[in-house]
Amino acid sequence: MFVIALFAGCSSSRVVFSVLEPAEISVPPEIKRISLFPGGGIPQPVGAFDSLNDVRLDPGYNYNRIKRGYMEGVYSVLSTSLRYERVMLSDTQNISLIESGMIGWADLSRICTHDSTQAILLLKRAVTHDLSLPQNCGALFVFVNNTKWTLYQPFQQSILENIALNDTNVFQVSDVNCGTDISDEDLAGMLYDAVNATGLEIGQRLCPTWREDVPRSLFSGPETEMHLAAMNALNNDWNAAATIWNRLVEEGDQKLASHASFNLAVAWERDDDLDQAWNWVSYADSLHSSSKTIRYKQVIADRLKKREILNYQLSGD
Repeated sequence: MFVIALFAGCSSSRVVFSVLEPAEISVPPEIKRISLFPGGGIPQPVGAFDSLNDVRLDPGYNYNRIKRGYMEGVYSVLSTSLRYERVMLSDTQNISLIESGMIGWADLSRICTHDSTQAILLLKRAVTHDLSLPQNCGALFVFVNNTKWTLYQPFQQSILENIALNDTNVFQVSDVNCGTDISDEDLAGMLYDAVNATGLEIGQRLCPTWREDVPRSLFSGPETEMHLAAMNALNNDWNAAATIWNRLVEEGDQKLASHASFNLAVAWERDDDLDQAWNWVSYADSLHSSSKTIRYKQVIADRLKKREILNYQLSGD
């Protein structure tokens, strides 16, 4: 995890780095290979797209193609995650199963056997509502996707998870002619982006994801050495910064030692050693307790709990 920025102030600074967050939904860790059914709910006639009322649809366009964006969004998340060994976006020929209105355990097992997977995710229901709000030389377009998803384990004939998600996406479109109409191409693009965003959200619920730009505070002064250490951290020389902080823990007065210990806790968290981070922030709090040390102790305590969930999700431990 890399520090991106540090903002100097009179006595404190701010660093940001990335943190791996556990999935909201804990899929059993033995499920490491998953298929994604390509359909987006029950197909509709050409020229129709769910419950859209405010936008003008192209009567000759097959909007069912756009709904593939749901699973393509899920795929883009799961296929790049360390959580799963194999993620398959199943053949589009299987969409005929949805058109028939009958999908049985044998059908799901056949798909998983073909894909060499253990589970399959289906989008069982997808309905989009819309609202357009005229603005000066353009309009805001709001699309609300109401979806229901099910993760099946076909060979055991069991349901692993049912997921419901209502997701809102807003697009602003400008018109050089100061109208509020939108081209067929722009509408299709917005609809795809909207359903794809919903798929991304579902994917992020099913696997651990990186949370970017997580902020942390550092004590940076006004003592000269504390400021120098903060500047070292800014230049990504955390070893030099830690050398100063370690010395101040030994040689500084109690308050200064607490501040240096606090910064060492941040450095250890940055290296993802949460046990050392806990030890140092606890020591900092014992030397000079403050709202800042108490809050950070709670942050590390929460991350330690999440680490147990992550270990289960990634390895089953």
